[in-house]
Amino acid sequence: LIDGLLDRVVMAAEDFITWLDEPDAVTRSGHVASWLRKQFPAWRSEGHARTNERGVRQYRKCIIPQRGHKRTATEAGRRAGLEEAVRRTR
Repeated sequence: LIDGLLDRVVMAAEDFITWLDEPDAVTRSGHVASWLRKQFPAWRSEGHARTNERGVRQYRKCIIPQRGHKRTATEAGRRAGLEEAVRRTR
């Protein structure tokens, strides 16, 4: 029961706890790196962007806009995963 609950918490927090390097953020958003860099100071002050120990800019997954169709597919997959997790706890 506890493992199932922890799995659901991790799934719910995934976009908040996942950090994307700048190239991955570019791919996810469809924006160029210069657009992300323009957002960086504001997002950093909100805790959604950082520079890692190697000096690479990183962004929380939840702050990066996602291109159209992929978002729909991701949400459908997330819903299916949550339904499966709930089914397993019953």
